[in-house]
Amino acid sequence: MLGAGRRTAAAGCLLALLVGVVGVAGPPAATAGTLPVEPGGTGATLHLGAEPAERAERAERAEQDDRAAQPSRSSRRATPPTPPVVEPVEPALLQPLIEQVVQPPPAALPVLPPTPLPAAADFTVASFNVLGSNHTPRGSGWADGVTRARWASELVVRRGFDVVGLQEIQVDQLATVMAATGGAFTSYPPLGQRGTSVPQAIMWRVDTWDVLAATTFTIPFVGQQRAQAVVLLQHKASGQQVWFINVHLSPRRPRRDAEGERNAATALLVAQIRDLQTTGLPVVVTGDMNEKGEIFCDLALGTGLTAANGGSVVGGCRPPRARIDWIFGSPALTWTGFGYLEDSEVRRITDHPIAVAQVRAG
Repeated sequence: MLGAGRRTAAAGCLLALLVGVVGVAGPPAATAGTLPVEPGGTGATLHLGAEPAERAERAERAEQDDRAAQPSRSSRRATPPTPPVVEPVEPALLQPLIEQVVQPPPAALPVLPPTPLPAAADFTVASFNVLGSNHTPRGSGWADGVTRARWASELVVRRGFDVVGLQEIQVDQLATVMAATGGAFTSYPPLGQRGTSVPQAIMWRVDTWDVLAATTFTIPFVGQQRAQAVVLLQHKASGQQVWFINVHLSPRRPRRDAEGERNAATALLVAQIRDLQTTGLPVVVTGDMNEKGEIFCDLALGTGLTAANGGSVVGGCRPPRARIDWIFGSPALTWTGFGYLEDSEVRRITDHPIAVAQVRAG
């Protein structure tokens, strides 16, 4: 028989052995008298002599607690946020914001039509030697120069001339023409302009033309130098611009080299025409040339101008049947009519026919 001391020592050894087994091998099967570790705990809790039903109940509660701590798959799905509650705003406060954000689309650039070319200008031009008052003194058989100038004014207005090259006109005659036409015409050189001579003047209708430039060039004439008029006119209705030159070449005179003066004057005229042609604008020349075929060939071959009454330089120079009063123009111009006026009305005014041409520019 073992003593009480030995029994106590044996029990202590057995208890130590059991604790060591539990620490190494983990919790054994739940049987009476073992030391289970409560699942989910932080350390081993001794349940000496616990009943199996009680342990199962505790395990089930622990499992439920663990599941409650873990969010379910469905609960992990993103839940749309609850929209915030927006308080209504007064329309008057919103309008400035709308105007800043909602801008109208930019306006489309306007499609401009192409700039139209100037319309054609139709006009009537005349070359008119009025027979200067210095050539018709008392007893000459002619009415005085002022009276004839008044008749000339009436003819110009009635016949519808737009531009007139005047040769031989004197100061008293030009003043009469300007007064008799009632301001419907103006001229270059104008009355009273110093340093210019009147006898070769150009007059035009002021309601039809604007003057853009005016000048003169000089040629030899009967032993002196005489200014010849040049103007650039713009047709008001169409915008067409045309240069006009008016000249008077030396007449035949005994004991004077009129032919030499005309040749020299023609060379200066050709140079003047060529200079104006560099502007690209058409040129019209009126004049008492005191020549027929020769002046046509000089201008047609030297400048390319055409005569209002015809003629040709193809295959040689062939002048038209003509008088000594001429109208020439650039090839860009169209001659729509030509004729000489020499009826009784004309014959009481002058000893020259009036060359008249209808022209289209553009």
